[in-house]
Amino acid sequence: MDKKTEDLIAGLIAKASVAAEYTVKKTGEVVNATKLSYKLLETNNAIAACENAIGKLVYAAHKGMPADEEAIAVNLARLDALHAAAETLREKTAAGKKYKACPTCGRICPQTDRFCAGCGAEM
Repeated sequence: MDKKTEDLIAGLIAKASVAAEYTVKKTGEVVNATKLSYKLLETNNAIAACENAIGKLVYAAHKGMPADEEAIAVNLARLDALHAAAETLREKTAAGKKYKACPTCGRICPQTDRFCAGCGAEM
């Protein structure tokens, strides 16, 4: 092979290597954002379940059944902890600056989105 061909091949290999490194980096970022989004979804589901349990207990008391104040207190404490965990996940997501949490539903969306892909709310 002549020198020009060798230089061309070496340049292509160098560019391919840079592209591969960039792809690996971006893939890692997407995986991390997806993990955070999934954890936030799980936390939001747990919040909804906890709120549902509290509602059932309060409604039972409203209907004249004895109020289970201990169960209500336990669920309220758990709800506080879940809301704190959700806020921590939102902060971690926002720290990447490439994603932000929807103010309405908490879904993680790209920073450039004007509307949430989950609920349609304005970001």
